[in-house]
Amino acid sequence: MIRFLDHQDIDKEKWDQCIRQTPNGNVYAFSWYLDRVCKNWKALVKNDYETVFPLTQGKKYGIQYLYQPYFAQQLGVFSKGKINSSTVERFLDIISARYKFFEIVLNVSNPVDSSKYEKKKNRTFELDLAGSYDDICNQYSENTKRNVAKALKNQIIIKKESDIEELIGLFRNNLGKKIKKIKTIHYNNLRSVMLEGLTRKLGEVYAAYGSDGNYYAGAYFLFSMDRFIFLFSASSPESRENGAMFLLIDNFIKEKAGDNFLLDFQGSNIESLARFYRGFGSKPMEYLSIRQNKLPWPVRVLKR
Repeated sequence: MIRFLDHQDIDKEKWDQCIRQTPNGNVYAFSWYLDRVCKNWKALVKNDYETVFPLTQGKKYGIQYLYQPYFAQQLGVFSKGKINSSTVERFLDIISARYKFFEIVLNVSNPVDSSKYEKKKNRTFELDLAGSYDDICNQYSENTKRNVAKALKNQIIIKKESDIEELIGLFRNNLGKKIKKIKTIHYNNLRSVMLEGLTRKLGEVYAAYGSDGNYYAGAYFLFSMDRFIFLFSASSPESRENGAMFLLIDNFIKEKAGDNFLLDFQGSNIESLARFYRGFGSKPMEYLSIRQNKLPWPVRVLKR
């Protein structure tokens, strides 16, 4: 039996135990993470937390809908048992009956064969860190190798630190100015996630400085389950010339190489970013965005 649970009715201990025991569990689905990106998330739960589906719900004009929170790349169905298209579609059908509008993102283990829903393929890129650094480095593209060498020539220095404000500020003052959809509340949610990750000793902040002390690039990596997630990063315009971000990621790979984990770059569908991630030898993995719009006219038109 699949039950709909309001936020206050979710047993978070059982929920998190389920996520830990599922082969496809990820950090975005843990209760502490969901609490920070969607405060009053709800859930579909099968039996005694055998299979779960987080519902990141919003409300606008009196209409309840589902959306994908910023900084939570993949959600969907998480199960201790086998997941097939029928499993996923059963949950989607329940969601469809409850919400007239939803735009959500499933995880890489959630196939959907049905044509009832609008589907879009997305890519993330994963790098296996199990090999030696030399073996991984040999798989870098020539462009990546050139940029790492350029950064070393430019005397870029990589440091590990705990300050996230400088990293968030670097993003907001550069790329963030072009992404109008990311509001203060989203940065606050991100800050909360990052701080909690540091408290739990799951997060690591890497920063790239010039020999002059200038801060050129930074990244926050979050560890969970079997992977390190390249959760958030920022760079200055100058980093394109000095190779700072290339050296930062190369340094991270050098530190983690030989461990039986993955580095998940989190995307992207943007070809230039995909080329950047692929340049480190990572492999693409597909996951689906699912959309339904059964809102009445004229609200339906506004949500196109």
